Amino acid sequence: MRRSLLFTVLILLEGVCGDAGASVGDWRSYSRLVIHRIAAGPDAVWAATEGGIIRSSLVDGSARTYSPSDGLPDRSILSVIVDSAGTAWFGTGEGGILRFTKRKNLSLPVLEPALLSGQVSRVVALFLWQNRLYVGHSTGVTVLDRGTNRVVENYHQLGGSSDLRNQAVSALAVVGGRIYAGTARGLSWAELDGNPLLPDSWTSIEDSFTGVSSITSFHGNVYVATVNGVRVETASGWVLTGPAAPVYDLAVYDGALWMASSRGLLRTTDGVNWEAVAGLTSPVKALAPLEGVALIAAGEAGTYRVQGATPEVTKMPGVDFPPTNAFTNIVLDTAGAVWVAPGPARGAAQYGIFRFRDNTWVHLPPAQNGMPSPPAGEPDGGFISIVVDGENRVWAGTWGGGIGIVSSGGTTALHAETVNTANSPLTGLDGSPDYLVTKAFHRGADGVMYAGIWHSGVFALSPGFSPGTGTAYQIMRKFMENGTISRTLNVTALTLDRYSVLWVGTSSAGVLLIDTNNTPFDGSDDQFVGTLGRQGIDSDVGLRSRNVRSIARAPNGDIWVATDAGLTLFQGEFARASNRYSLTTRHFTLDDGLASNSLNAVLVDSFDVVWVGTDRGLAQVLPTKQVITLPVERIVDTEGKVTSLAFDRARGYLWIGTPSGLTRYEAYPPVGAGDSIIAEPSQNPFMIGISQRGSDYVLTGTPLSVVVTPGATVRIYTITGDLVWETTDSGIGQVTWDGRTWSPARAVASGVYLYIAQKGSNTATGKIAVLRDAR
Repeated sequence: MRRSLLFTVLILLEGVCGDAGASVGDWRSYSRLVIHRIAAGPDAVWAATEGGIIRSSLVDGSARTYSPSDGLPDRSILSVIVDSAGTAWFGTGEGGILRFTKRKNLSLPVLEPALLSGQVSRVVALFLWQNRLYVGHSTGVTVLDRGTNRVVENYHQLGGSSDLRNQAVSALAVVGGRIYAGTARGLSWAELDGNPLLPDSWTSIEDSFTGVSSITSFHGNVYVATVNGVRVETASGWVLTGPAAPVYDLAVYDGALWMASSRGLLRTTDGVNWEAVAGLTSPVKALAPLEGVALIAAGEAGTYRVQGATPEVTKMPGVDFPPTNAFTNIVLDTAGAVWVAPGPARGAAQYGIFRFRDNTWVHLPPAQNGMPSPPAGEPDGGFISIVVDGENRVWAGTWGGGIGIVSSGGTTALHAETVNTANSPLTGLDGSPDYLVTKAFHRGADGVMYAGIWHSGVFALSPGFSPGTGTAYQIMRKFMENGTISRTLNVTALTLDRYSVLWVGTSSAGVLLIDTNNTPFDGSDDQFVGTLGRQGIDSDVGLRSRNVRSIARAPNGDIWVATDAGLTLFQGEFARASNRYSLTTRHFTLDDGLASNSLNAVLVDSFDVVWVGTDRGLAQVLPTKQVITLPVERIVDTEGKVTSLAFDRARGYLWIGTPSGLTRYEAYPPVGAGDSIIAEPSQNPFMIGISQRGSDYVLTGTPLSVVVTPGATVRIYTITGDLVWETTDSGIGQVTWDGRTWSPARAVASGVYLYIAQKGSNTATGKIAVLRDAR
């Protein structure tokens, strides 16, 4: 019975591998990418970018991104070309040549092993001719036989001069049996029926050919794009055609020659007279012709279809970029859309806030459609905090410009209202009360919004609050006036505990505890409970640092505080009558498994798993309090820095904000899915260490933990269906495997294994790689 279940799962997994949708354990990254080149095939457009690969379907408009988290050996993708079989070839910075090939019965192409890895670098140019792939890289040209994937020839000196040896090649083309190669020094060419291996078989020219970016043939003539315009080969020599401006790419489509330039998209039908294409007058970086369908053009704000004689320009869905890669603060609305406040950072004020939904970014710039306008040039400025209220409105706090409240629902254009000192009781800095710095929000279960404002502490705002309507009350005012609390506190994080005690995180004074007595708009019964600094209410209860970055409340009432010196768990009971909070603490640092002690975000999901964003990666604290660090290479930021977190229970997504973009991790199945139980391994791959102690061999390293639905049975199989190990969760929601077989207990070999969690008729499945390291 177990074996038949396993074979059913194998079939299920094969279907998942070919599906464009996400599955548990899947990672996706989104960032503002620099597009180097694009290429079009019969069913998709491929983009080579500085952050990976984008595949945009021409069938349904969907888009898929590929990054190192999807198996790419390098995130810097410099060139792309698609052959007649639909195989997409990519040149990388340091990972060689990549290929995505079509497979029978799979809807998405498959990434094949890299070619020329370690042999070439900076592959900026690719050209297909007959059965050969010409590869332009940092030291010349390499020719591959596409039938055998073997190197046929290498051209390392593109001219008689020794200065032309090992030159970086930036563009390639074969025209009329002649190979053309553009370099940083100029243009070289040789007859293929001669002997290009000999330097003297090449002709080179340097004047007026600085920075060659593209070479193509039109009406029998060769056109070369450079940083100073396009040169065409004529009977009288090479002459300039079109504007003397940087040109990035050339393409022939629909009987015309098209130019991607710093002045936008231009075209000519005679090779002499050029006209600008309306709708694309901003810089265009790359072109891909799809004859009989459209010309695809990649600009700074996305990718476009160009069609018709007019021609008409339309933006392609799915291939869209955020206005910036800074995701310092993120939140989800009730529809699952991600909202972003990119600050604090110098220059962040220009970006406003933005929304990501259905693979599309919507930008709300400052000072437009009712949005606040924070002062420009502030080192910590811009839009610096964000939250969603009970009416699904988005609140965006700024550095010095008030609070913007945006309606996030419906299909109408988004519009904001700005809350400031002129239309509300809010106050800001002591010397400049109109200067509102709002760095923290918390939405109470009753819909009350709490806003942490520099020099003013915390304001409570009534449900449905808008400028001119609703109630706003300064909670900490009396404690500031009597000197109990400093007026200059910088509030960085907020939460309410189960006793209606407000936890106020600060950048220099730890956590302040204010008992609101469940009456946030009546301060007469408020009590100052105490401060949690390096020592707290009791001498042995406190934080490792007073610099609080984030606070989260767990469903069971636990409070988790993230600082620049680690994570602290607070548990306890509050007695209002005596104003006494009895707390215990537990600290988590590098010594406990965190990737860094410098933390930026903490979140507790609905399964009581604590997610911790650090300067060096993402960690989990499981319900058993075991700390697991997730692979840093899965995160879009190269250093693994995580600045913000948001959890979408309905879809099972964990959204991870970084300084370099946004990452989505599917941590759990979506609500209502067929596999509605949970099975999440702590490590993938799972590393098993084997050490010799005397005459015995023992297992070392961290065991594999699997977070599961309480009471689920977990089984691990080989890829051929043999049962390796099984156990049933005792009810705590976690099982642990040390890497040994069930009976007899022996360490398993390296390889791919299948895991199945089952409870009743529901199952959750997945694959895990095991790596055994014998020492």
